[in-house]
Amino acid sequence: MKNVKGVPVIVPAILAKNRAEFVKKLKQMESVADLVQVDVMDGRFVPNTTWHSTKDVARIKTKLLFELHLMVQNPLPIVTDWMKVKGLRRVIFHAESPVRLADMI
Repeated sequence: MKNVKGVPVIVPAILAKNRAEFVKKLKQMESVADLVQVDVMDGRFVPNTTWHSTKDVARIKTKLLFELHLMVQNPLPIVTDWMKVKGLRRVIFHAESPVRLADMI
């Protein structure tokens, strides 16, 4: 949903197993959203994994903004990589993650 003042923002989430699936879902969202959430799973913090190559994402031409939902054991390296991606606006990680919050800020 496009951001309208006073209306809650609906943020579609992308779970992708590979680059092609990620690009397809991203392109589908361009006409209906300003912001997408990229779910990143490492197979350790949660049992599943997702594709999230920051180098590839950085090369994709899109006007969409990104937020990350990190379901990973060690979020700091992923946040550091994603800082290079144009349009990154927010990072969400789980309080249960074994990382010190002070190291993230």
